[in-house]
Amino acid sequence: ISCENISSEKGYKISELLNIYMKEKAVALKWSDKNIRDIHYVINHLISWNNDCYADELTRENFIDFRDNVISCLPKSTQNKIYKNKNTLEILEIGKEGKKQKIGLSAINKHLGRVNQLFNWASITGYINKNYSADIKLKDTRRTKLSKKLRDIYEEEDLIKLFNDSPWFTTELKDTLRHNPEYIFIPLICLYNGGAKPTEVAQLHTSDIKKHKGIWVIHFNDEDDKNLKNVY
Repeated sequence: ISCENISSEKGYKISELLNIYMKEKAVALKWSDKNIRDIHYVINHLISWNNDCYADELTRENFIDFRDNVISCLPKSTQNKIYKNKNTLEILEIGKEGKKQKIGLSAINKHLGRVNQLFNWASITGYINKNYSADIKLKDTRRTKLSKKLRDIYEEEDLIKLFNDSPWFTTELKDTLRHNPEYIFIPLICLYNGGAKPTEVAQLHTSDIKKHKGIWVIHFNDEDDKNLKNVY
C-alpha cells in the first residue's frame, strides 16, 4: 500500500520519527545494541514497504497490510549474503522463491510490538495524531491446545517457600505495603494468576490491569521491552 506524494505539511516521515524516537529513548533508557538493531530492523521494513511516507498518513489498513504481507512472510534468517542491500520487497521475493522458512509467531508479535512501541510514543508525545498500530498482534492459540497438559503450579513446599521467604512474615504489614508493596503483591499474583514467573510479574505496569468484558484482569504481555518466558 503506497503512501507516495504526500505533502510535507503532513508532519514527520517514518524515518524522521524513528530518528527522533531513538535519540530520545535509546539514550534515556540506555538500550542495548541488540535492542537498537531490533527496532531499526522492523521499522526499516515499514519504511521500505511504505516508501517512507508521512507517519500521519498511515492508516489501520497500512499496519494490517504490513503485518500480513511483510512481517508474517519474512524469512527466519536474513543473514545470508543473498539478502544484502535488498529492500523489503526483494527480501520477501527471495524468501518465497527459495521456499525459505518464515519467522515464528513469537517473533512476528515481537516485531509488531516494536512497531506499536514507536507509534504509541509518537501519539503520546504529539508527533502524530493517532496510533493505528495498537492491538494488531496475532492471537496465540497454542495455550488452548496445551492447557490440558498443565501441571499444578505450586506444591505445598513451593507455597511455604514462596511466603515464608517473604518479608511479609517478618515485618509489619502496613510498613511493607508502604515501602515495599512488591513483597506482598508479587507472591499473591504468582499464587493466583495461573503460571506467570516472578520476573514476569515484576515487570507488570499498573496500566496492565484493565477491564475485559466487565471483568478486571491482569494483562501479561511483551510490550515496552517486557519479556515473557514462554507460551504459558
